[in-house]
Amino acid sequence: MPEATERTAGTAFAELVCADPEWARAEFDAIVAANFPALPPRDRPRPPEPVPARRPSGIRAVRETPERSSERLLAARRWRGARSPPLIARDGAAVQ
Repeated sequence: MPEATERTAGTAFAELVCADPEWARAEFDAIVAANFPALPPRDRPRPPEPVPARRPSGIRAVRETPERSSERLLAARRWRGARSPPLIARDGAAVQ
């Protein structure tokens, strides 16, 4: 029987608290204000830094010459060929 009384008391208390939403909101706000101090004002964000018109000294652009691009492509082809298994002819011999 004590369980029924506890449930009834709990239900009655919940109904009492929820009966006045403005009071519940005021109590909630008071609890939050008492436990959490106000946040300090935020500093204004810094404006973005301007982008320099040219590269800083010491940094040079690498230009792609036709010789360099063909060397790079040739190296890529060699690497790709080196990683693949050898081709096998119909007679079973490896094709070069």
